[in-house]
Amino acid sequence: MDNQKFTLLNVTILILLFMLQLPASGQAKWIVFGKGGGISGEITGYRLYRNGNVYKGSGNSDLNFESISRIKRSAARKIIREVGSFQQVPFTHPGNIYYFIALSGKDSLVKYTWGHADFTVPDPLGTVYRSSLKTFSDLQYKPIKKSDIIK
Repeated sequence: MDNQKFTLLNVTILILLFMLQLPASGQAKWIVFGKGGGISGEITGYRLYRNGNVYKGSGNSDLNFESISRIKRSAARKIIREVGSFQQVPFTHPGNIYYFIALSGKDSLVKYTWGHADFTVPDPLGTVYRSSLKTFSDLQYKPIKKSDIIK
């Protein structure tokens, strides 16, 4: 009986800690959708802000954002709200090729990574990822100017 109480207490503490670290639904500063790995290890990502700015970047370990495009502000907020409402403990299940969503809150970063053959990304996260990545990859990008940079 004492072991069950201890386990229940641990689970409750973990849930509370997780809830504290997640950005409030729709309150993310930005979200990065990306993929990487393979032989080259190259990462490609798209950082979306609430105002609709989409920055495209690539790199081997960190993303270097060098171009910008834009989607409608309402579309950006919808995507951020959808990802922000995904209430699951962040997970890391990369494969040789991996996919990720990183959600930035006020003082936190929540990252979901998948690609391992034995792991299926939960919906609606997988659906939002696929539709957002298609939207971002179809955009026309231009080089970033200093006036385009958001801090």
